[in-house]
Amino acid sequence: MSYKVMVVDDEAIVRESVARQIPWDRYQMELVHTAGSAVDALEYLKSHSVDLMLVDVRLPVISGLELVKEVHKTYPATQFIMISGYADFEYAREAMRSHALDYLLKPLNAVSLLSAIRKAQEAWEQRQFSQSLQVLGLELPEHTSTIDSAYSPTVVQILALVNEEIANPELSLKWISSQRMYLNETYLSKLFQREIGEKFSAYLVRQRMMLAMRLMLRSPYLQIQEIAQQTGFGDNPQYFSSVFHRFTHMTPSEFRKKLGKLPPLP
Repeated sequence: MSYKVMVVDDEAIVRESVARQIPWDRYQMELVHTAGSAVDALEYLKSHSVDLMLVDVRLPVISGLELVKEVHKTYPATQFIMISGYADFEYAREAMRSHALDYLLKPLNAVSLLSAIRKAQEAWEQRQFSQSLQVLGLELPEHTSTIDSAYSPTVVQILALVNEEIANPELSLKWISSQRMYLNETYLSKLFQREIGEKFSAYLVRQRMMLAMRLMLRSPYLQIQEIAQQTGFGDNPQYFSSVFHRFTHMTPSEFRKKLGKLPPLP
């Protein structure tokens, strides 16, 4: 299942630009429709589902803000990014009030556009993932999984390195200290635990297990050995299975049996 995106803008050049600038297939996305008006968009939604809508603020007849409010009533799970040629704070503020995740100015920059869409996609995937775990009866405590600007720059860098190096079997706070940040390991350990609320080792295991479950949900036929490699356990699937069991109280096989009732994640 791909992440379905619609663009709503009365300017054909903008619709074509969005379609051309994003490598949709690379990110498991699909541009399912480009609409020149709110009426066109609403008509399409009567028979098709859309995960994200990029909507121009100023549309003819029905404005983009009115369109977003209307769609949200009927399809509350749909996400929105507003686009406009007007650098007006009031438009941005009203867009945020209208359930929009972001507000982009024309002409659209390819990097900013992709970043905004990927951020929306990640939020959507996280919601799908959480719902799937609830269906499976997994009561996992909520802990930090994203990089929060409220953290100190040092902790933000540690979190970023975990995301980048999650498949690295050598990844540890000692490795980060000596190979990437060149700061005292004890200092990093105390700072991390104070801000995140758990030890780095526990955080790393949590992130690896959440990634493992996400991989199994996305790719039901992925081999355990491949999952172990992608989650930092190298060529040791037995150890991966042991840690997975301690974390979920299920073996990978038992977890996969429960997945039979769920569609794969995108």
